[in-house]
Amino acid sequence: MNIVKCVYILFLSLTIAGCSQEPYSAAKPVSPSKSQPSSHEEKKKEINLPGSCSFSIPDAFSFRERDSNYIEFYNQDGIPSIFVTTYNIKDYSPGWIALLPDTVAAAIQFRVEQEELEEEKTRGLKEYGLNSEIIKWNTPYPLPHLKQPSFGIDYVRHDKSNVMGKHQEGRAYCINIQILNGQLLYTINMKHISTPDTPVDANIPEQYSDIIQSIRIGPGDAPEQNIDPFDDAPAATSASPVRDPSWTTVSIPNICEYQIPPTMELQAGIYREIMNQLHTQVLQILDSGKRVVAQQKGLNSMDKDARSRYARVIVDFQPDSYGFAQVLRNPLIRDRDVITDIDTEMKSVITQEAAQSTAAGMPVEITSWDGTQVVSVSGIDCLKTTYSRSVKGAPAVSVSSYKIPVNNQILSVTISYRENEASIWSNDFSNIINTFNFSQK
Repeated sequence: MNIVKCVYILFLSLTIAGCSQEPYSAAKPVSPSKSQPSSHEEKKKEINLPGSCSFSIPDAFSFRERDSNYIEFYNQDGIPSIFVTTYNIKDYSPGWIALLPDTVAAAIQFRVEQEELEEEKTRGLKEYGLNSEIIKWNTPYPLPHLKQPSFGIDYVRHDKSNVMGKHQEGRAYCINIQILNGQLLYTINMKHISTPDTPVDANIPEQYSDIIQSIRIGPGDAPEQNIDPFDDAPAATSASPVRDPSWTTVSIPNICEYQIPPTMELQAGIYREIMNQLHTQVLQILDSGKRVVAQQKGLNSMDKDARSRYARVIVDFQPDSYGFAQVLRNPLIRDRDVITDIDTEMKSVITQEAAQSTAAGMPVEITSWDGTQVVSVSGIDCLKTTYSRSVKGAPAVSVSSYKIPVNNQILSVTISYRENEASIWSNDFSNIINTFNFSQK
């Protein structure tokens, strides 16, 4: 029974509600009459984007997740605060670009487009039970220190939620920036969370203004040394497919490599922001930064057809602090009674997490349970749990959850899709787990 207890404790720390994460807390309010401490003396690191774009961020900021065109940073309080996306204008060309060189008309169109984007975000948050609204828009402005066409706009969001009967409320001071550089478009979104009574005309911390002023475009302005800002956390990156030329290979350095089908994309952009806000303010979960999410293609751009469907491949990894690898190597792990006990504990944990999510305003029902078994993934023994769930009364979702020991990490792989969409996903999704290759030391 000690084996079962060990596995149960591990599962309890790695369940769907989050992994050893701090509850959300708002940053200190910003005072409009008192400037924030200058960030000029802070140690900084250079971030380099495709196309010779660079900017500086405080060294205390940490990288959490990226693909080849998307970078996300958490501030010193562990709050996701900066979201950077690089687009090719062949794929995404905002209307304001077509109005250039008429900067006045372009600025007006930029404002219209930003309002449309934020309205879409508001609707997305409302779907998940978060009451969020923009209470102030400022005037769009160019970035005078850049020669390239660029605009920024500031606005204030007011958020409310009730989590397990506890009222949560705060204000987000936001900046959206777009910069055109040849065939590339950079979007930089920043936000600072403060208390609900902070004046709407308060200034954001100076460190964010410093980041904007540090933006440079072009070979002449690029830093001489390319400093890798991601050496403090493994990064998820899209690479060239190695097993199926039509699939995308996702690589997590020193952990694993796997593939997703062409019907999927890595979560990024506005939709990623919505999910972050849902986790922090509704479910009170902060992303550990070791979670890579793939979803139905088109969801990042809020495509209508994509929003009507549901499919996920979620990869999460944490230290093997409970000696899970040793447990799986024990011959007793294949004993029917031991597996039955593990399955009972696993069902109890997932049912409890569903109840907590329901109490937080996100009703989850476990609709069927197919059990837990020991399986082999690329030659590594692991546990696979299969069940179905429904969120907010939506059609049931088929879930396959794997716990895989890799070096000193536990890899949690969750593959899920709506059962009534099985004709779209089932064939491809049954093969995803077979694409995993692990970086064994």
